[in-house]
Amino acid sequence: MHDSNEIKKGIRIFGEKALETMAKEYSQLDQLTVFTPRKAEELSYDQRRNSLNIIDLIKEKRCGKIKGRTVVDGRGQRDMYEKSDTSSPALTIESSIATLSIDAAESRDVAVCDVAGAFLKADQPDFVLLRVTRHAIDAIVRAN
Repeated sequence: MHDSNEIKKGIRIFGEKALETMAKEYSQLDQLTVFTPRKAEELSYDQRRNSLNIIDLIKEKRCGKIKGRTVVDGRGQRDMYEKSDTSSPALTIESSIATLSIDAAESRDVAVCDVAGAFLKADQPDFVLLRVTRHAIDAIVRAN
């Protein structure tokens, strides 16, 4: 099992605040019902072996606020999917400027919005197992 070096570094640098931040992050994930807990004893050997690791990232924003982010290390799934099925289309600065220029020239009304947690709220057709370890467990316990 891997324990994220990033969270260890975050705890070393930011102390108790890092764990509080991660507890808040896991609380949000819980509110969105992102996870459905499973006991390890209920899983087959292959399911346990192929589960993906959670990586917790801690950073200090420019304003001084400590921010936590939880991501999944998807490298264990690379052989299961084609690259074209897993990559997001990229927006280059050039195409963004071109689109904005056209919108301005045509006097279009443009609105931009951010759907918080859009990927977390999307339906996930595949069954994915995540391995929650050490500091993540501490943060989940704090959140609950």
